[in-house]
Amino acid sequence: MLLLIGLDGATFDLIGPWIQTDQLPQIAKLIRDGVNGRLESTIPPMTAPAWASFMTGKNPGKHGVFDFFSGHPSNPEMVSSQSIKSPVFWDYLGKEGLRTGVLNLPLTYPPREINGYLVPGLMSPEPLGKCHPEDLISRYRDELGDYRLYPRELFEPGSRDDYLEDLNEITSRQTEYALRLFRDNPVDLGVLHLLAPDLGQHKLWQYSDPGHPWSEHDGLREGGNLLLDLFVHLDEAIGRLISAIPENSTVILMSDHGFGPQVHSINLNLHLVRAGLLKLNGSPVSLLHRWDIRWGRKPTLTSVFSKILGRDLSAGFHNVDWPVTRAYAFGHMGQVYLTAKAPAKKDLDLVIETLLALRDPENDKPLVSEILRRDEIFHGPYAEEGPDLFVVFDNYRTTAYPMFASGNTLLFENRKGDSANHRPDGILIASGPQIRTGEQIANAQITDLAPTILHFFGIPIPEDMDGKVLVDLFSPDFQSTNRVPAGDAIKGADVEEPLSLENRRRIERRLRKLGYLGGE
Repeated sequence: MLLLIGLDGATFDLIGPWIQTDQLPQIAKLIRDGVNGRLESTIPPMTAPAWASFMTGKNPGKHGVFDFFSGHPSNPEMVSSQSIKSPVFWDYLGKEGLRTGVLNLPLTYPPREINGYLVPGLMSPEPLGKCHPEDLISRYRDELGDYRLYPRELFEPGSRDDYLEDLNEITSRQTEYALRLFRDNPVDLGVLHLLAPDLGQHKLWQYSDPGHPWSEHDGLREGGNLLLDLFVHLDEAIGRLISAIPENSTVILMSDHGFGPQVHSINLNLHLVRAGLLKLNGSPVSLLHRWDIRWGRKPTLTSVFSKILGRDLSAGFHNVDWPVTRAYAFGHMGQVYLTAKAPAKKDLDLVIETLLALRDPENDKPLVSEILRRDEIFHGPYAEEGPDLFVVFDNYRTTAYPMFASGNTLLFENRKGDSANHRPDGILIASGPQIRTGEQIANAQITDLAPTILHFFGIPIPEDMDGKVLVDLFSPDFQSTNRVPAGDAIKGADVEEPLSLENRRRIERRLRKLGYLGGE
């Protein structure tokens, strides 16, 4: 059996010292007995495109998922399993008669047919909707309790201990289900995704990082090392899973991206309005917002009138004058789109020049670390659906506000929000009879996992996959007897039942509460 555990957002930058001091003994043993290295995420390093690339072995230009939303911001559509326009690696395993159990993986709702079973993860409704087979979870609910996807406790600085306890409870519940399902329904490949490290690092980083600016404020240091507690609990879950699978199984531990401290969010569309690249229409709310941008002080007129009228008057993409707008930002990590379908180089250069002019209002230092053009990141039939530019702010210590804009301040701290955000490098650890011992691997990318899994099972690698087989994971003996030729692509399984509008809205509300869509 091959067991793959996805620790969402895990990074050696955080857990490396704990591994060295044996505070995470199960992970430390996997490293001693196997191969480890950094795993490069997608660009940008985001949950939705990263897991889609993991499943397909392709860059977003070939599978079509670039963010949590797709389409035009005036009428965005939340992505789902239906958005992945490519077969996934377990489609190929099923074609060869191999069984896969997929538990909790993001972007797998609504479920597709699978030779095995599938319990959808992040971006699914809760209570959990359909699985494959449909009654899979209900068989165990009376004994194991409701399957948990999301926290009951929404993070507040005063509820950090309750938040941590709730995350650990989610991990425990998902582990119990995994243990039972893998025991009762043996598979050739078991895939378990654990979301707790991502949610925990977003909200609790400040309590574990003495160098974070927020750790000096409001007695935050009193929290102790909450993230160590979180990962100790995860390490124990990993140990339970490994002890329950057949002897001589192979284990892969990986993450979709890394993590690091975040201090500011940037209102990128506010900058584009000020630069004249994004134009507002003539509605009353737009006029209020124009005045607030010009006034540049607080309280804003928008907030004053919102309070007087008892409704939110914040500007949104519906306030944009699209025919005369040249550029806008839409996404979680600095994605910028030009409105022209095929923007000329001079137009791209103008927007880049405008972005490079961004400076920190407090110290006048440049805010932009790097700008990448679309053709440097994406290729494939859906590449043109992606952003024209991707901007890295302050080496990822600043991230873009995900929707339109917030207030009239360019940079702001959301002290109730995230103290950390994503980084490009995740983790990759592999251990088992077919794996080398005590070595490191370099230059591994998340698109490499799908072809590597197929290679492990002796299945030809589709020529349209972007990823490469990570041959340096495997022992010489395994490689000498497991030479796999290239193969042809196949059609992926169809979604069994399309995502309903009601479930789409439920998922959006949940993601907003978790902070994925800018918060409430």
